[in-house]
Amino acid sequence: MASGPFLLTKYGIQREVPRNTAGAYALGNLRMHSDFEGAEVVARADSDLARDLAGHIGHHQTFLFVAAPTAEEAFRRECEIYHRLNRPDLKHPTRPRGTDWQCPVCGRFDEDNVPPKKKSHPIPVGRRPG
Repeated sequence: MASGPFLLTKYGIQREVPRNTAGAYALGNLRMHSDFEGAEVVARADSDLARDLAGHIGHHQTFLFVAAPTAEEAFRRECEIYHRLNRPDLKHPTRPRGTDWQCPVCGRFDEDNVPPKKKSHPIPVGRRPG
């Protein structure tokens, strides 16, 4: 469950966000109990959520966040938020290079955000499926 929304200020971040922790977040003009309504950006921090949020001060009004114990869990949370929003104008989250993490919702995982190809099982010549 996400925490917030909070004002995206230095004080708001210091008061609400643990330092040196990974997490996912949404930025924008977010409303209480809105399930991310008003989100303009969905992103994640692989190591320091507070530091990443501070980089957005002055560009957005409020933020929601979900702390995560690992960068992989932050990626999973970011994907879940992205899919919950169901907004075609936002880009699907990308995984860090060198990882084999998959989106827990749609299974996307490669650098081009293409779902993995399903293995096909060709029908042998002269045999009918059945």
